[in-house]
Amino acid sequence: MDVSVAEPEPNPLLSAALDYASHGVAVFPARIGVRGDGKKDVRPIAAWKDASTTDPEVIRSWWAAGGSWPGAAVCIDCGKSGIVGIDQDISDGKDGPAEWERIGQRSELRVISGSGGLHDYFRADPAHPITVDNTGAVAAGVDVRGEGGFLFAPPSIDPRGGEWKWETEPDWDALPDVPRVVLERVGAAHAGKREKATEPPEGAGERSQRSESQLFTNGNDYGPAGGYKTRQAAGELLVAELNAFKLLTTEGSGRSHILAQRLGVLAGHGIGVFWSEADAMETIIAACRENGFIGTHTERYARGQIQRGLDYGKLQTWVEQTVPLTAETLNVAPAAGRLRRALYSRSQLRELPRPMPMIDKVLYRESIAVLSGKFGTYKSFIAVGMACSLATGTPWFGRSVSAAVPVIYAAAEGAYGIGGRIEAWERKYARSVPDSLYLIGVSARLNQSADMAELGALIQETGAQVVVFDTLHASTPGLDENDAGDMGAAVDTLRTLRDTYRITSLLVHHTGHAGQRARGSSSLEDDADTSFVINLEGEDRRPENIRTLVHRKAKDSRLIDDIPLYLDMIELSDGEESGVVRERTAFEHAAGQTGSAPDVGQIQAVQDVQPWTRVAQPHPNADLQRQILQVLHDIAELAGLSEAKARAAVAGRWFGGRTGREPGQLNVQSFEKAWRKVLALQDGLERRIVVPGELGSQSFVINPGWFAEVDKSE
Repeated sequence: MDVSVAEPEPNPLLSAALDYASHGVAVFPARIGVRGDGKKDVRPIAAWKDASTTDPEVIRSWWAAGGSWPGAAVCIDCGKSGIVGIDQDISDGKDGPAEWERIGQRSELRVISGSGGLHDYFRADPAHPITVDNTGAVAAGVDVRGEGGFLFAPPSIDPRGGEWKWETEPDWDALPDVPRVVLERVGAAHAGKREKATEPPEGAGERSQRSESQLFTNGNDYGPAGGYKTRQAAGELLVAELNAFKLLTTEGSGRSHILAQRLGVLAGHGIGVFWSEADAMETIIAACRENGFIGTHTERYARGQIQRGLDYGKLQTWVEQTVPLTAETLNVAPAAGRLRRALYSRSQLRELPRPMPMIDKVLYRESIAVLSGKFGTYKSFIAVGMACSLATGTPWFGRSVSAAVPVIYAAAEGAYGIGGRIEAWERKYARSVPDSLYLIGVSARLNQSADMAELGALIQETGAQVVVFDTLHASTPGLDENDAGDMGAAVDTLRTLRDTYRITSLLVHHTGHAGQRARGSSSLEDDADTSFVINLEGEDRRPENIRTLVHRKAKDSRLIDDIPLYLDMIELSDGEESGVVRERTAFEHAAGQTGSAPDVGQIQAVQDVQPWTRVAQPHPNADLQRQILQVLHDIAELAGLSEAKARAAVAGRWFGGRTGREPGQLNVQSFEKAWRKVLALQDGLERRIVVPGELGSQSFVINPGWFAEVDKSE
């Protein structure tokens, strides 16, 4: 059996990024998700203005096989690349392309976004630098991206549908100069806003006695190198900038969302040194209310913009530890403590973002999940498979993963055992797991402050959004699992990690003697957002005894159906074996209950308990259909499959790679008929389809996404 990992196919994202860099265009990666309101949730690499580069080796470290940002969108740093981008929006009733065309300006370097908007590229004028303008100063629905701005570049994918595409092949040598109308209209708009900030705020201190907020200027260093090393200097700067921000307008400046982000960056530098993150957030929110930003936009939107700035600022803190600022120094009402900050009116509750899934209806962002099972129930195999799916952005048990994210796996049993399971997953699915899946080869102890401080630093360094603790027992040495207080303290630590670093935690745990729930105090599952238990039929841990993954708790969704489990043993590169857990087929499930292949009556019983199953009519090529479905199940779920590739896979697995009309060879005409029959089963819905065969019926989940590449490649 050939168990080698397939050679990776050419990566169009990497190719495009390298091509842009070869023309002096600086790029960086960003992950794109979808917020609860349907807008893009963009998460670029930390400190992207510094990270953006034309260095091919750095670019390969992001997008090449095994890189830290696989599948991420390619972004162009406009300022560093000497580019001004004209973003023509068509959302919310806008018609930016028509307004831009009315002015009579366009560029031959034009990108069509997934939503149908347009980006025109121009060469920046060094004598008249432009930053970012979202005010509509140029035209309604027309934004400008210059210094401090970026644009998504082809062939990045928009998760809401579509992708960014060049209208024609770009000729970077023919980049036209930025039109004069842009320079004039943006300049006039910014001059008008600067006039509103000329009156010095009363009692703001010496630093506020200037005509323009420093937040308008890119490149300022708000850290130690900029001279802001003490509590007094930091406080004066922040208060001055807040007051200047408040005076910009009473109706909500069109640039307020950018300035709120920059306020967040400034305040973020001092989190944990001069003030808390919550105080910083509420201070800037209060300024946004006075500024008029909240009112023009929602509070939820404002908080999102500020949080991005705070997250960036936290990466570079002051080096001098000082006494924290008081609430009065920060212009925060003394009563604005932990409880008041968590007080919401009904209208404010409507503005809160909905939970964002990482794995559809299974795992959510910034949540705590528990996976419990007895020894030998495959719980670590399941956790490793989930980590691999999250790190690569591939489905988990047929459920979609919203985006590839960095993951930290803290393995008490050591890195080597987990490494073998990751290799088995790679070989099973012919997919390389990137370096964004990190292994800590010792337990991360939740009750040790030194471990948690170091884990926090690693989360910031790696950008991890998920941390797996395998196991809870090893992660809480000295604590009593049966003591609600001890388990409550462990969960409080997880909540602190969640609130500070916005991560999701997965706890791998043991079940009690009965095997029906997590071992120890019930407070653990009570406090978790999601919990799973693996049930084992009987006490014998032989492979044929059925294990079933049971969804016990779902705070933000419905419980998913029970999943019967099957462990495929995979030969590794060193000749050893490791396993990959997948869902049992109906055939395997029935066989596992009896120890032998099921008869017709047993197969019918399986179908009877699954009324949502659709049974295909017998067909002369039913065996070929079953083989095609098996290939789709094993391969197409990850990347789609063309007919030619499916034929080669079937021939290689069941016919020794031989095609022809002789016995033991794959008949191409028969395959084509079976392929069309399988495609006819796919009707745009995710469902199980049972195809009869000589060995009994087998059940497969057919997902429309599997056919994404059908007839597109050979």
